[in-house]
Amino acid sequence: MLFKNDWEKTVYESENKIIDFENKLKNITQFPKGKERDCIVKSRINQN
Repeated sequence: MLFKNDWEKTVYESENKIIDFENKLKNITQFPKGKERDCIVKSRINQN
């Protein structure tokens, strides 16, 4: 993923990654314990 000076492609790819990541977070039903759980909870309520 080397974009060099192609800012439009960089923005497009980053938006796709954010959407993909957010969709994965919405489908979580069981939370792990510890730091990983804290990260997931904070991400779900947009406190990262």
